[in-house]
Amino acid sequence: MEKFNQELTTTLDQIMPMKTIRMHPRDKPWLTPHIKDVISQRQRAFNKGDMMKYKQLQEKTVLLISKAKLNYYRSKTAIARKRNPAKWFKSIYSLPNNLSTENVFTIAEKLKDVFTSP
Repeated sequence: MEKFNQELTTTLDQIMPMKTIRMHPRDKPWLTPHIKDVISQRQRAFNKGDMMKYKQLQEKTVLLISKAKLNYYRSKTAIARKRNPAKWFKSIYSLPNNLSTENVFTIAEKLKDVFTSP
């Protein structure tokens, strides 16, 4: 059994070697190793002049980043809601009741103030 595991590990290392992705303290909190890998693939395609692959990877990068941001902020709001639910609901209920009569800029400003206050 040990011989089998050793052979399997050796074969897997040859077929699928481990990749090293460097993370830095200044990276955005939603940036994952997978996203960084796609960004480096996109950069390699650009450097090679393969614009078709570059465009595809650019679209994939934008999609991955937007999904990662969404998940990050959802988890952050869930944490804030669990830590201080009274403050959370007070912020939510302080939103204006009649949004249809106000212009979009005013609504955006009020939402920004409400969600940044907790």
